[in-house]
Amino acid sequence: MVKKVLLLLSLFLVACQATSSTKGENLIIFFDKNQTTTQQLLEKGKPWQLQLVYDYQTLHGMAVYVPNAEDIAQVKDFYHQQPEVFSVNEDQKMELH
Repeated sequence: MVKKVLLLLSLFLVACQATSSTKGENLIIFFDKNQTTTQQLLEKGKPWQLQLVYDYQTLHGMAVYVPNAEDIAQVKDFYHQQPEVFSVNEDQKMELH
């Protein structure tokens, strides 16, 4: 149930998140706070030189900037494989009419 709520919430945040960089260079990651922290997940992303954009403390998630847009798929796959990560989504900008 918690995973479903977090997934829906992440989809909402992805739709509403404003980006300061080129489309597709940010990832939004939600995780189990009982198994890891934002800092620990950032440490795992050191090979890609990820930068923290925003720490969603109450939602147990983070937005990270991937400097090389070509690495997005690799970083996304890496975090999807981590057992403590619930979801990984590319940041998007959507217009609501």
